[in-house]
Amino acid sequence: MKPSETKHTTLQVFKYFTKLVHQLAPKYSLTLLGLSLFKTLRPLIFIFGPKFIVDELMGAQRTELLVGMIFIIAGLNFIFGIFEKILQARCDLQTDQFNNAFERYISAKTVDLDFENVEDPDILNLKERALFAVRNHGLMFGMVNALSTIVNESFLILSLSVLIWTFSPWVLLLVIVIVWINSFIFKKIQALYYKESTESVNANREFVYYINQSGDLEIAKDIRLYKSFRMILDKMDRVNLQTNKIYIKVYGGISRLNGLVNVNAQIQMVAIYAFLVYRALKGFVTVGNFMLYAGAVGKFSASLNNFVSSFMEAYRISHQLQLLVAYEEIPTSDMTGDQDVELTGSYTIEFHDVSFKYPRASENTLSNISVKIKPNEKISIIGLNGAGKTTFVKLLTRLYKPSSGKITLNGMDIQDIKYDQYMSLISAVFQDYKLLGLTVEENVTSRMKNESSEADKKLERILKEVGMWDDLQVLPDKVETMLDKSYDKSATKFSGGQSQKLTIARALYKEAPIVILDEPTAALDPIAEYDIYMKFDQLVQNRTAIYISHRLSSCRFCDRVLVFQEGKIIQSGHHDELIKDYGNVYEKLFNAQAVFYTA
Repeated sequence: MKPSETKHTTLQVFKYFTKLVHQLAPKYSLTLLGLSLFKTLRPLIFIFGPKFIVDELMGAQRTELLVGMIFIIAGLNFIFGIFEKILQARCDLQTDQFNNAFERYISAKTVDLDFENVEDPDILNLKERALFAVRNHGLMFGMVNALSTIVNESFLILSLSVLIWTFSPWVLLLVIVIVWINSFIFKKIQALYYKESTESVNANREFVYYINQSGDLEIAKDIRLYKSFRMILDKMDRVNLQTNKIYIKVYGGISRLNGLVNVNAQIQMVAIYAFLVYRALKGFVTVGNFMLYAGAVGKFSASLNNFVSSFMEAYRISHQLQLLVAYEEIPTSDMTGDQDVELTGSYTIEFHDVSFKYPRASENTLSNISVKIKPNEKISIIGLNGAGKTTFVKLLTRLYKPSSGKITLNGMDIQDIKYDQYMSLISAVFQDYKLLGLTVEENVTSRMKNESSEADKKLERILKEVGMWDDLQVLPDKVETMLDKSYDKSATKFSGGQSQKLTIARALYKEAPIVILDEPTAALDPIAEYDIYMKFDQLVQNRTAIYISHRLSSCRFCDRVLVFQEGKIIQSGHHDELIKDYGNVYEKLFNAQAVFYTA
């Protein structure tokens, strides 16, 4: 699937963003609005207050009134300052809450994607570009800050423009003209920021990748054994040089443009002050009004510049957020299905002329697969690498949909069955399994700690059956042992065999009537593997079990063996039947492996 990156209008992105903010942090907008109000009121105190004090000093000079005005100004400033600090603290807290809620929101979206999209390189690229810009360029906070500034400055601009208009419409016009000229400069500045963010994104992603690799425990041994770290450092240096060239060019241009803005601002202030001095010398403006209008014009000019600059920044960020909008708009289809399947505990699985081709692949991975798996049957699937074994399982678990044909469960197309209901019937152990950085109990049960004694007994039984209970009893935290040292120092790093036992325990704990085991014993030593195989009949009794393994010893205790080759089932039968068919694929594979154990 090629993700759509069609342009959305700035207004559409603004609507998306404001809706997202309200959805994830409902009180955030109100806090920002209140903060903007007090940020507007405080400057007005120091624009109007000094005018009245100076007028009184130039006039009657009444001490009581002067003291009163000073206390009023100081009091209002204190009160507004307190409210502003309270709202700012609340805003900072809600900003963190919004960022955390956003990360959870995006994680939920990613998990909700169809699996075929998770593996799609175009969608992976879209996701990386969108989230890298959001996280590393601070787009969410930048947009919040820009919109907040727009609201804040709007209040000041409206109030001060009325005041300046009463003094001289020409002064107001001059400020607007200068800001209008600066708006073109602001537009170029934001264009440079956009250029920097888009041109450096791939290099920055590469740099972050190298940082993550240097601290990844999974490859720490390989890096040290092959002395790869020097190569990684050299690549980081190369990326740094590449990004530095971009930064020097972009930020040099931004500095020059900001200099032009400052020049225009100084020209504006010189002209306005000259006009004010002229009016004051002619007696048209009192000293108090001089201070009032000078302060008002200065603040109005700064507010108008901030307004325009923030609007340009919001406009620029809206372009970058289009990637995020496009990522969010990727449809999710794996939740289709509106039919209930009868929960009989006895399920017949059948592939009806199923073919499948991966996106952008030129040939089918599976072709015309037709096979029926009876209730509680134990099936072993074998074949060389790339024969289509894992793909067969991915279709059965609804990670992908068949390109043609259909798969049925008790005669019902599995795509028509309610997704959650269907998934409750299947548990699986994949060859590229992963355990979460949680406790052993949470990994096996897939839920937070359960205080139920029955659940504890079940967990203990399953861990004993896979041979992990005794290993856990010697650890201080037993089933509460954490599995990831990256954020918990007390965590334990289990061996590959122990980790694989836990994944088998997780599949069995679910008690699904259909169990899929893709290379379930690849990391186990021969004795542990033998022990697991001897118990498999007991472990998966009254369940349908499908095994995929390159260790063909698993075939001997299965009811039937399916031999895959180049995406097709070329043989099917019990081990004792297939092994007697000399010269066939199964007999060759089995004996080729057996010779190393019998020679």
